[in-house]
Amino acid sequence: MNNEPVAWIGETLMGRQYINGQKGILPVGTPLYTHPAKTYEDAIEECAQRAEAYAYMSPNFTALAGELRAILKKASGK
Repeated sequence: MNNEPVAWIGETLMGRQYINGQKGILPVGTPLYTHPAKTYEDAIEECAQRAEAYAYMSPNFTALAGELRAILKKASGK
């Protein structure tokens, strides 16, 4: 997935809003993307997967992955 903005929304000196979707022009303003941003749940899940990948190095990683999964379970209400 391409993580580059497709356009930028900004405000002129006169207070009018504009959208700049032209490539090659200096991007100014707030970037706009075509895909949703990562949520905290996504970030926690990614950390848990990384901890599981390193579990062979130390039992601490296994414990960390378990704690992260418990946080996700409690947050989702399951």
